[in-house]
This record gives sequence, C-alpha cells and structure tokens, in this order.
Amino acid sequence: MTHIINVLKGSVIGIANAIPGVSGGTMMVVLKVFDRIMESFTGIKQFKKNLLFLVTVGLGIGIGILITFKLLSVAFDRFYVQIQFFFLGVILATLPLVFKIAYNPEKSGSRKFKPADILPFAAGIAVILLVSFAGDRSDAAVITALTPGNFAFLFFAGVIGCIAMLLPGLSGSLVLVILGAYESVSRAADFQNLNIPVLIPAILGIAVGFIAGAKLITACLKKFYTGTYCLILGLITGSLYAVYPKPPGETFTFSNGPAAAAAIGAFAVGIGVVILMEFISKKQAIKSEN
Repeated sequence: MTHIINVLKGSVIGIANAIPGVSGGTMMVVLKVFDRIMESFTGIKQFKKNLLFLVTVGLGIGIGILITFKLLSVAFDRFYVQIQFFFLGVILATLPLVFKIAYNPEKSGSRKFKPADILPFAAGIAVILLVSFAGDRSDAAVITALTPGNFAFLFFAGVIGCIAMLLPGLSGSLVLVILGAYESVSRAADFQNLNIPVLIPAILGIAVGFIAGAKLITACLKKFYTGTYCLILGLITGSLYAVYPKPPGETFTFSNGPAAAAAIGAFAVGIGVVILMEFISKKQAIKSEN
C-alpha cells in the first residue's frame, strides 16, 4: 500500500511539473516527500536506503508527466482558470505549513522570525517575478530531429529545468517555456507519437539536474536550514503571482458569474486538499507513535 501511495504522490508531482507556472517542488513539500528526496542524495548509504521510495515516486512522476502532456491542451482549453485557481488554493494553504517547518526548533534552533530572514524570503519572491516577467519563447522552432547543437540545447535545458523543478515555488516547465524547449519536449513525450531520440538528451539533462540540484539543496539545508526555508517560502509566495490565471490575449476577471463561481470552488477544493492531507498525515504520525 505504501508503494502505491508513493506512486500516486509521484503522479501529482509529475502533473504539477508538466504544467507551466505550477511548481513540482511545492507539491513535494505539500506531500511531505521533499526532505526525504533531498536526503536520499546525501550519500550512497542514504541513496540505497531510499532506493525503492525513489523508484516508486519516480515512476509516478513519469506517469503524471506523460498523462499531463497528453491531456493538458484539452483541459486547459476548457478549464484553464479553474485549474489555476485550484493550484492557487493548494499553494496558499501550503504557506503556513512551510513556515512551521522553517521554524522547527529541533532543526532551526528557534521558532522566532528574525529580520535577517527577510532577505532570503524577498530573494525567493524576486526570482519568481524575474522568471515570470522574462517572457517566453513558445514560438521557438519545435525540435523533431537531433543535431549536435540540438542535443546540447535539450541537455542543458533539462539540467536547468530539473533544478528549477526541485525548488518549491519555481516551475521547471515554465523555465523550459522561457528557454524555448517546452513544446519540443512535450511533443516528443506524447506516448502515441514518441520521439525517443529527442527525449534522450532531455532525460539525461533531467537526471544530471536532479542529482546536482538535490545535492545543492541538501547542502544548503544543512548549513542554512532556516534561511533556505525562508528562500523556499519566498519562492512559494511569488508563485501565487506566477500561477494566477492569465489566459492568452485576455485578462481574467470575476465578471463572468458561473466561471467565477467555478474558480472560487476550485480554489476552496485546493485548500481543502492540503488540509485533508495534513489531517491524514497527523493521524498516521499518531498511530506510528502508538
């Protein structure tokens, strides 16, 4: 049962990773797998200990990404605003949980907010805003065949996108959009028209980015626990702007009654999902103690 739950958690993370503007790292925090994934890359011993966990979560992430790439265009055409408001609710409900983690006295040594913590928090917000305002290269040519130049481009796009994916609040797929690689990768990953040669450099880049990013984040948590989580808090807070619905060619308003009601409902469901997961997590913790 535990392995099935891990696959399901991975699927949620994969779905989030595949949607530009939504952070897979945030979903890792929400689903309480972020610390364990980071810990797995602190050494060979920890990696072996968590290998089955990584395989099941990784399998779920792959499933979630493939399914999302296939269904994304249809879902976003019909329910773009509602989907974004659902994630807004998830992100907003996550903030107090992450704040609690940041000031866990067992790891941070204090529960008190310090003025110096404002700096990494503000830096996190600034990173998200810079990425959001950087524009996108969604009109870049779609890569369907490999050349040495295309291989290098997709590899490095995979590295950068994966490191971004691991940071809560930052969207790896949005970074791929900005780099102009998102459509090439998403089309190549369509399981009805798989383009494996194009996927290979991207997958290799993702693998390298995952290992490098996990090691970097783990090192930061060891040396600057509270500061790192304040940066994460800033990234998550800034992602509220990045995720707020911006339909192409128009500005979302609440003037459309039914659409607004559906958006508010999706927002409430997003908050409810996080509260429910936190409730279940606490109950499981109590059972394990007993």
